[in-house]
Parts: sequence; C-alpha cells; structure tokens
Amino acid sequence: EKGAESFLPNNFTEKLRTEEQTLKKHIKHIKVELRKETHEMSKNLSQTVKRKEEHARQKIHNATEKIKQGFHHREHRWSMPSVSGFLGTLKKDADAVKDMVEQKAMKWGLLEHPNKLGGNSKSYNNCVLVFLVASVAASGIIGHAVDIYLFPQTFRAKGHPRGWVMGIILCTYIMLFPALRSVLF
Repeated sequence: EKGAESFLPNNFTEKLRTEEQTLKKHIKHIKVELRKETHEMSKNLSQTVKRKEEHARQKIHNATEKIKQGFHHREHRWSMPSVSGFLGTLKKDADAVKDMVEQKAMKWGLLEHPNKLGGNSKSYNNCVLVFLVASVAASGIIGHAVDIYLFPQTFRAKGHPRGWVMGIILCTYIMLFPALRSVLF
C-alpha cells in the first residue's frame, strides 16, 4: 500500500476511504427509504384489496336481494300449480304436433322408420359403408400407381410386397383409429 502511495497523489487513499464511507452511508440511507416505501406500498395494496373485496361482497348481496325480491314477487303473481299445469299442457301439445308431423312424413315416404335399437339411420350407415369401400379401393389403386411409377422394376422383382397391398393395409389401419373411438352402426 505504501509503495502504491508513492505513485499516487497526496492523500489519495484517505480520499478513497472517505468516499467509500460516504457511499456506504448513502446506500444504507437508500435501503432504509426503500423499506419504508415497500411497507407503505404493501399497506396501500392490502387496503385496496380489502376495498375491492367489500365491493364484491356488496354486489353479491345486492344481486341475491334482487333475486329474492323477484321470487317473492312471482310467488304472489302466479301459483306454482298453475305454472306446472300450463307447462304440462304445452308439452302435451308439442308432443301431439311432433307425432302428427312424423306420421305425415312417413306417409309421404320422406322419413324412414326409426331404428329400434337406437343408433344412426340407415341412410347414414349406407353412406359410411360406401365411403369405406371407396377408400379401400382408392388406396389400393394409389398404392399400385406408386409401385409402378416410383419404384424400378428391379426393386419389385426382389420379392418386396406390392404397392396395392401396402396401400390397402395402410388404409385399414387408418380406418381402425376412428372405429376404436366410436360405434359405427
């Protein structure tokens, strides 16, 4: 330290020490101020949360009071048996109209007979069947075309499986995934 002082100006180390002490005091003062500010901020935040909580409770209380008043008002206006009787009559009328429309549609041949076991209609099942057969046929044709146009004759002559076979196998495995998730018929 003394050797270094010979190169530095007079009292340089003392100036550094005093500067270091003033910086430490300043940092200590800033820490105290930050603690005070964070304490005030947390106090303000907790007060804000309490006010919001009270406001939400008041809204819920007001809403429940309005609902109670609405039920009280309705109890005096309508009696429950008259409402249930009205709804029962309305349901019977709707069922009668539905039955009449279904009879007319069957009479005209626009509706097929409902499936006794539930499930999908015959037309839906027929469409699915046609789609499945067509997709198997298309995959076989595409596999055969890939086999002929993309692979050389020497590759096919070595005993590898044909393209149409691979296409149909791939198609059937692809169709397996949806079949595992739902009942088809």
